[in-house]
Amino acid sequence: EAGRAVQGRATLRNADGRYIEAAVRALPPAGAQVNRLLVLFNPLVPGGQLEKEAEERILALEDVLQRALEVLKSKGSLEALRTVLLGLGTTLRARYGAVLMRQDGAQGELRLELAEIFGERVPEGVPASAWLAGLAEGPHDHVIRQGRSLFVPDVWQAEEFERWRPVAERLGYEGAVIVPLRGRSQTVGTLALYFPRGVQVQNLDVALVSAAGNFVGLILENLELERTLGEKTRHIAAVNEITNSISSNLELEEVIRATFAETKKVIDYDEGCITLFGKRPDEVQLFTVVSERIGKDLKKSAWRRFGKGDLGWLNVHPSKGSVYPKELQELGEKMQSKINVLLLSRSKYLGTFELASLDRQAFRPAHLEFLRQIASQIATAIENARLFEEANERVREFSVVAEVSKSVTSSLEVDEVLDQIVKAAAKAMNARVCTLQFVENYEPLSSTVVSADEWRGALPNGEYVNAVKKIVEERRPVVVEDLAPMLSRKTRGAPKLRSFLGVPVISRGRPIAVLSVFWDTVRKPAERDLHLITTVANQAASAIDNARLYQQTRRTAEELSRANEELENFVFTVTHDLKSPIVSIQGFTSLVLEDYAEVLDDEARQYLERVLKNVAQMERLIEDLLEFSRIGRLNRPYEKVSSKEIVDEVLSDYSYRIQEKGIEVQVADDLPEIVCDPDQINQVFTNLVSNAVKYLGERKNPRIEIGWRDAGDAVVFYVRDNGVGIPKEHQDKIFGLFHRVEARDEGEGTGIGLAIVRRIVETHGGRVWVESEPGKGATFFFSIPKREG
Repeated sequence: EAGRAVQGRATLRNADGRYIEAAVRALPPAGAQVNRLLVLFNPLVPGGQLEKEAEERILALEDVLQRALEVLKSKGSLEALRTVLLGLGTTLRARYGAVLMRQDGAQGELRLELAEIFGERVPEGVPASAWLAGLAEGPHDHVIRQGRSLFVPDVWQAEEFERWRPVAERLGYEGAVIVPLRGRSQTVGTLALYFPRGVQVQNLDVALVSAAGNFVGLILENLELERTLGEKTRHIAAVNEITNSISSNLELEEVIRATFAETKKVIDYDEGCITLFGKRPDEVQLFTVVSERIGKDLKKSAWRRFGKGDLGWLNVHPSKGSVYPKELQELGEKMQSKINVLLLSRSKYLGTFELASLDRQAFRPAHLEFLRQIASQIATAIENARLFEEANERVREFSVVAEVSKSVTSSLEVDEVLDQIVKAAAKAMNARVCTLQFVENYEPLSSTVVSADEWRGALPNGEYVNAVKKIVEERRPVVVEDLAPMLSRKTRGAPKLRSFLGVPVISRGRPIAVLSVFWDTVRKPAERDLHLITTVANQAASAIDNARLYQQTRRTAEELSRANEELENFVFTVTHDLKSPIVSIQGFTSLVLEDYAEVLDDEARQYLERVLKNVAQMERLIEDLLEFSRIGRLNRPYEKVSSKEIVDEVLSDYSYRIQEKGIEVQVADDLPEIVCDPDQINQVFTNLVSNAVKYLGERKNPRIEIGWRDAGDAVVFYVRDNGVGIPKEHQDKIFGLFHRVEARDEGEGTGIGLAIVRRIVETHGGRVWVESEPGKGATFFFSIPKREG
């Protein structure tokens, strides 16, 4: 309430139950510590008065703590700690002061946080840091375990200091006060004051140091919080930086480099190693970077400078395979401390990320936590880079395959196809020359297809021929990294080829050729090269088969075309020649019936009438055959006509039979205009309507429907009836010559009508088909392509 220090008196009960009169001095709250008071108690001397010296020291402590609070607010915890240590040391006439702090929580090791020298300086030429390092040594762990202050008037007499007497002798102190520093919930460190010979330390001094220790404990805890917060802030920033850096790269090696470089900004290490597992269990890939102090002993041929400053050296050629390189094994044996994390991405174990140092205890739990935080981002970036690399390779392969496919399918001429194959393969493999050698009885032929004629004289012989035989016999690829021993000597001074890769071209399980690519430098083809050339070889086999099949098919088609032409000529000639005797038979038979009717009996007339009927049937057959043979022979120009007019004309011709059978006819009003031979399309509708009328059977409500639909690039017409229908086994056969569903003597057709329909529709570029079920009628469809009039 007063806002200032207040002094009074109190009666205290000590540990043994005795009551003591004491002076009490309470310091006001400062800064944010509104709920904390520092209260000092001191026993009253006989007579009820404070000792003058004790009062001065209490007031001095009050002043020190007040200044420390102000520094805490303005400059932070570390400077406040320094203020308290300097104030205590000066007030109590100590020579040295030290604050040790636990690292990483209650179970961590003590580390010298701050050390000061009061009064005298260290000897000339001695580094202060080396002099003060001895202050970190002492019974600090004993104080922590006991949880109470340790007052040693004479270190030479105290057992606790037996180990550190040489340090005391070198630094020149005789007495020591070490107090535990308590935070809010745990002991966070120790505060130690070391006194020179001649300075008498009183119990009051120990009490003052202990009182200050409680305050220092809070400062240390605050300092640790500040550091933890700062470290977490830096780690979060570093995580973001690493995430941005590695996610912006889709090249695997760039992701690895960025990981090492960004991690180095947060954690100091001497060796970093990323181990990545391959698709096979025994396949690994190692990426290693080492610091500058290790780099001086490396074989520089395998390493290169990494990044700027002292980042170190990166392995130039990442190690692959199951053998850990000897040089890396030796480096690993030198390391004194290591931390590592697993690289997991989408439930896949990709590998490990390890950091190592030449120093002991170089890494803290916070460092391991940081690695765990960035491990998933690193793993995701690595997997993305691998997928990107794989996708790029696949795109390249697809592009090459597409280009090869386009090249070899651009022609069906065998010679041209072969030339395209070798040129496309040479381009795909970035090779100087590509050859295609056909084999017979597993022996290379003398003729060879070459992508570049200027290299023909440079092709190797001798052992190369044996390599070709081996490819054919074993049906597997053969690689020759250096062709020097088997180079051709045909042309003096000709350019030389140095590396070779050959694969068999297999068709229908038999090698038909060898596809070979050559480079003019010594080269070891990669796995993807082998995969790519094998794909090209498979395409080559298909292309060669297709070209040969095309030639064979073309020859067969030409032979069939000639045979069909001869057959049509024969049919035309025969039917034309048969027409004259048929007319004669019909004429003479009619004359006999007319002129000799009176002398002929009924049986004779019946025979002659049957002759006339069969002659009429034969005449219709001959007319249909002539019509069938003329389709395609007469190339009349197409016209744009109304299909409605054609249908109306056909129905007019059949009006008598339609009325006679009581057939209901439905015709679409919007039948379209088409471009066609109108006489032939008339014939199509005539045959289909005739067919529908003929096969309506004895239906009570006979019906025929004629309609159409738009099929995009064609018009589809249909003629539907509700007649007897067509069994499924006949539906593919009825468009052939002379095929009829019923026995020939049960109908009046010739078996050519639907064949004529198909021939006309196909010569127009369309097609015809039927959909039917027995007893449910039939629907005949035919399409006519759309054309400009």
